[in-house]
Amino acid sequence: MFEIDVNYPTLRESNISGLELDRRGKVRDVYQLEDGNLSMVTTDRISTHDVVYKQCITHKGYGLVQTTAHAFPITAHIIPNHFISSPDPNVMLVKPAELYPIEVIVRGILTGSAWREYKKTGSVLDHELLKGMKKNQGFDKPIVTPSTKAEEGLHDIYLTRQQARDIVGPIWDEIGRISLQLYDFGNAVAMKHGAMLADTKFEFGKDANGSLILVDELFTHDSSRFLDVDDYEKAFAEDREPDWIDKQLVRNYAESLGFSGEGEAPKLPDYIIKGAAERVLKVYTILSGEDLPAPAEPPTDERIARNLRNAGLIG
Repeated sequence: MFEIDVNYPTLRESNISGLELDRRGKVRDVYQLEDGNLSMVTTDRISTHDVVYKQCITHKGYGLVQTTAHAFPITAHIIPNHFISSPDPNVMLVKPAELYPIEVIVRGILTGSAWREYKKTGSVLDHELLKGMKKNQGFDKPIVTPSTKAEEGLHDIYLTRQQARDIVGPIWDEIGRISLQLYDFGNAVAMKHGAMLADTKFEFGKDANGSLILVDELFTHDSSRFLDVDDYEKAFAEDREPDWIDKQLVRNYAESLGFSGEGEAPKLPDYIIKGAAERVLKVYTILSGEDLPAPAEPPTDERIARNLRNAGLIG
């Protein structure tokens, strides 16, 4: 992994001349192209507790795009996806899709919100679990926990599998089955490189032909939680938290200052920004077995516009 310089320029917001902005999400700026496809610019913004921080994470957009651009092709045998190409290090060209209004989380270990629910009820939604399980203990088989896909500023609500089926219809059966296949595949790839996939989120839609496809991102720092296998096993034996390879570093720091999603997110010190950037890049290595090279130049509107123009996407 190349050395992280926290003073390296970041991309907080894109404004690409010659493209029509469709929407801005927490991390991505989506532009409409003349041919009906979309240009998704992934910025360096970061959010926790559904709040976007004022500071950015160095190389975050680059890492997210390159991870997803690697992950979509190697899972296309499981389900088609909306990915077309990556004409710029921070950009994905994707096909449009009608999104299903749910997110699907597949969990391999008992942690996070699932652990909090288990402590209260002894189960996780409609999944009956063994008694006496410990935090971060692995499940015999991964479990599927869908949730609503909330509007900006609102919180997702977890659903039972029947509630998810009530929302999206019979296609839920296929979505649930494919989500488990994707998780198993991602975990198997991670295990080859000494890591494990603790949990991950998927989003689905239907394309112009009405076929089910995978959308958004895949196996990234923002959508997934990875663990080093050796660290996880040692941490579990010692009854301590493992070193999460995801956004948990930022989330933990914010919560240590009393932040829980109300008001403005706290300012991040350099060591947190650097640690978060390292984790973004490490996820790519976990999936590919190779390190991402340092980008040739910083992410700017001018660079993105030039690369999109060279790809024939801007007139």
